[in-house]
Amino acid sequence: MGAAKKRREAFFREHPFCCFCGGGTPAETIDHVPLRAAFAGNVGPEDFEFPACHECNGGTSGSEQVFALYVRLCDQTDANYNQGHVKSLIRGVRNNYPDLMPDPNLPANEKRRALRHFGWERERGSFLHDIGMIAVPEGVGRHMEVNATKLLAALHYRHLGLSLTDDAGIVAGWSQQGLPGVEEARDVLFSGMPQLVVGARVNTSIGDQFAYRWGQNEAEGLFGFGAEFGTGLFLFAAAAPWSVAAGMEDWARYTPPRSP
Repeated sequence: MGAAKKRREAFFREHPFCCFCGGGTPAETIDHVPLRAAFAGNVGPEDFEFPACHECNGGTSGSEQVFALYVRLCDQTDANYNQGHVKSLIRGVRNNYPDLMPDPNLPANEKRRALRHFGWERERGSFLHDIGMIAVPEGVGRHMEVNATKLLAALHYRHLGLSLTDDAGIVAGWSQQGLPGVEEARDVLFSGMPQLVVGARVNTSIGDQFAYRWGQNEAEGLFGFGAEFGTGLFLFAAAAPWSVAAGMEDWARYTPPRSP
């Protein structure tokens, strides 16, 4: 028996059930969360493998494709950005979700409106050709929330050893880093999350592409995380018993994440 097969069998002995659909369905696959395509060279952090059934593994593939594209577009540091990788992601999203493609051809008046919204106004009459800005379609947000929810379920299992079920309520969201107010909101969120985890690989540098903080309030059964993907995107999500979450705005019952 090969080493890879032995490792796989050992993994399923230790993790026999899918951690995304309530913990009662036999695990059939090993799911990488976050997906490897979100990282430069498709090389993600080690030890972020999770037991999944076929439906939960494949059921988020569309949303993961959208997520990976926007992570790579928003994090264009020299070490992390690869034009060929981005072009491949663009082709995938254009084929499957053409309405979710970013629009780089914003007219000057829309750029000015966006800059004004974020408090970055330019002097009247100044040119805006040097402003790199794309329009993100509204539907992208739902796919981001799917990825935040899946990461929430994965980290809940990783740190607490428990699968989320429909007895839990969740809230999930996202933002582009670097926008006014995001850093302050992130710091407030992190103040209640003392545990820091930095994604890494042995003998391979993946730079600053993935780090997150997580925290737990055992008394209320609350678990949450905030994750940074390089200099690009920020995801956050939390889970609590439905008896606690039912009365809170924007919270919903947990269901296994699926691409819309």
